[in-house]
Amino acid sequence: MVRLIPSDPVFFDMLDDLAVRVTTGSSLLEDLFENPDQRGPLVRLIREEEHSADKLTHDIVCRLGTSFVPPLDPTEIYELARALDATIDIVEDAASRVEAFRMDSVDAPTLQLAMIVHRSAGVIETAVAKLRDANSLLEGISEAWRLEEEGDAIYSQAMEQLFSEPGHPIDVLKRKELYDVLEDAIDLSKDVAEVLTSIAVKRT
Repeated sequence: MVRLIPSDPVFFDMLDDLAVRVTTGSSLLEDLFENPDQRGPLVRLIREEEHSADKLTHDIVCRLGTSFVPPLDPTEIYELARALDATIDIVEDAASRVEAFRMDSVDAPTLQLAMIVHRSAGVIETAVAKLRDANSLLEGISEAWRLEEEGDAIYSQAMEQLFSEPGHPIDVLKRKELYDVLEDAIDLSKDVAEVLTSIAVKRT
């Protein structure tokens, strides 16, 4: 059995930090949808997390070019960092739409989807923290797929209701954009889970 022996453990710390940034940004996004009247400060905090994640991703990529023996295959580290960064990018996209649309309230499906984004990020953060031990990495990660299915069901029902009820066209477009971007965020968490699963399978 191949054991994961870190030769440059800083990569684990950096990936941990990146995953925490995704969870923090997702938590703030849920807060934003619960309190859209506070969109100014909350969107600013989400952007700060996104900028920090961008810097971390850049630092990880740069370190890959100078580290003699990284703890994982360099391609795996790169793919994981980029997938995590893409996830918080789309979280920031969702927050930006609330700001751009000047939304003072959101509907139930939007809040439900935001909650799933946050829960999915938590699953990923827990899994990334287990990178040091490939044997435990797969524990609980299947929850990412279950949450994706839950999100798909909410999204489909919300879209059906959106286009079956009368509403102002601009309001319909705003709600649809939020549904789309939140579903994308959930899908990206699943993509991160797939990268982590691939890493685990190769090392157990």
